[in-house]
Amino acid sequence: MKRNDYSNYNRGQEISGVTFQQHQNQVIETLNSVMLSLGLDANEKTALWGLQNSGSGSSYNISAGAIFTQGEIFLVDAFSGTSSTNVPVLNPITLEVGDPVRFADGSIEAVHKDHKYEISMGAEDSGDVNYADLKQLKDVLAVMLDVDAKLNTFKSEIVDGASEGFDTLAELEAALAAKADQSSITQLQSDITAANTYTDTKVGELTAGANDLDTLAKVEEAAEGFQTGGASWQNTGAIMDYANPIVTRVLNHNDILHFHNADIPAARLTASIEKPRIVKLFCDFHYSKQGPDNDSFTIILVYREVGDSVWQSLRGKGLFGDGNIKHCAMRAHLELVTPPANNLQFGLKLVHAGGNLSATISAETEIEFDTIY
Repeated sequence: MKRNDYSNYNRGQEISGVTFQQHQNQVIETLNSVMLSLGLDANEKTALWGLQNSGSGSSYNISAGAIFTQGEIFLVDAFSGTSSTNVPVLNPITLEVGDPVRFADGSIEAVHKDHKYEISMGAEDSGDVNYADLKQLKDVLAVMLDVDAKLNTFKSEIVDGASEGFDTLAELEAALAAKADQSSITQLQSDITAANTYTDTKVGELTAGANDLDTLAKVEEAAEGFQTGGASWQNTGAIMDYANPIVTRVLNHNDILHFHNADIPAARLTASIEKPRIVKLFCDFHYSKQGPDNDSFTIILVYREVGDSVWQSLRGKGLFGDGNIKHCAMRAHLELVTPPANNLQFGLKLVHAGGNLSATISAETEIEFDTIY
């Protein structure tokens, strides 16, 4: 260990730069020896204390602490930051402490310096070390002290030291399980038998009273059909050629294209406030606008009850055209809390602000309705 001999200081011992360097080396070498004795690697960056992140996700709130590297200990200030692309990285910094010092030749130099590490947000591996890659002193100590092996040894000693009746912890667990209250087990078995008997009786009564629905499976199938409506309507038109769609049905301003094959029978649409009926709709077609390019118009998905003169709007979609055939798909849903008096009809309506635009719609226009609770 380095030391300075001050036994003859009363004779006017000269203090030189070597003396001060010797003092500094004493501290550095002592701390380095202590750190190495704990199993730390001087080429790694190891957190000695602090540097705990209490943030989450891309937000970081890292406490102050200290790291050991290259034989020295460096303090690190606390840091907070947020980034969705960068990560916290550490870099060495040097700070001047106090006033500079005047030398004999009249020059002034900064000699009081504080060497630290600073945390900042940066690209991964852009700093001296990533925060996530810091070693932890507790992990190094656990490896050096061989904690896992000692715990396994201790566990084996506990098991091997048990009495002859319980040679292993597994046998102890089996013995405790055997002590369960046998009367409770017997009662539970009796309850299960009674429940099965009751269920079998009720199932027999249900199937026997179901007339032609002579199996529980058919009862369940019928109930499911009633609850869901069990129906889907579809109007497809001609076979669709997606590569060369044909648009033939002309729609002018305020015209309505009625999907005759897609009417939903009123009898299928039982509904109430407690159990509303939801009708989900999907409409798919190609169109070609007639008139000036880029002139916009609106296609509206509409419905009405048979006998009503007014169509109700469900959902509209703004479209435009440039002389080419384009594709459009629309979705909507209709909620019924009272059953309709008549069948429901659905269609498409064209609306143009100027009232003088028309469009042709594909013959393969498709609309599908699925009803569920």
